[in-house]
Amino acid sequence: MKKFTLFLLVAISFAAASCATYTASSPLKEPVDDLVLLEPISIIEYFTQENMVIVDDDMSRESSEMVSQMIQARPGFFHVTDDTILTSQAQEELVSFATFLRSTSKRTIPAMPIPVSVKDAIGSTGHRYAMAVISRGFTRNRKNYAREVVKDIALGILTLGTVIPVTYKNIFQSTVIIFDTKTDQVIYFNPLEQRTIDPMDQARVDYYLTGLVRNYKWVN
Repeated sequence: MKKFTLFLLVAISFAAASCATYTASSPLKEPVDDLVLLEPISIIEYFTQENMVIVDDDMSRESSEMVSQMIQARPGFFHVTDDTILTSQAQEELVSFATFLRSTSKRTIPAMPIPVSVKDAIGSTGHRYAMAVISRGFTRNRKNYAREVVKDIALGILTLGTVIPVTYKNIFQSTVIIFDTKTDQVIYFNPLEQRTIDPMDQARVDYYLTGLVRNYKWVN
């Protein structure tokens, strides 16, 4: 995974969202069975024992590769027949785009053009449709987690239970977007946040990633 700027790190701090499918403003009238997979984007943060938050480049890269392998291992399910890498600019634009989509309260996907650099990346492959997967998560050092839980309990006691914070050891977020370059629109968007899920747990990430596209109607 390429290193990201501070802007990108802030932009990808998505608001919490449950797994709920959004409706395309222009439903498809033909099947989608030839998707190109855009290079998955993953940012995995790590809380150190001293409660410092760092972006772990190794885990981020491993997460991106893990997602890519999961999808390409089941081309029939994900309808992916090709893949392509993204420039740093395309990655930044894609993250900003996904952040905006996650912030909308409407269940209809806004009619917005595909970011230029992202559309160029798709166009270079000769495909009409493309799938993007943007993931973010964090995990904590064992001692850090234990100390924060003790703090939560102490605060709960001091406030007689009126304030009981919850410290999560892990959080996993993922967003799936499918683009149609012919109409220059998003035809599928599904966000997810699962607290307590280790973003590096391959089996559980695979389960939830599969769920993000399971209900997609390849022909609307």
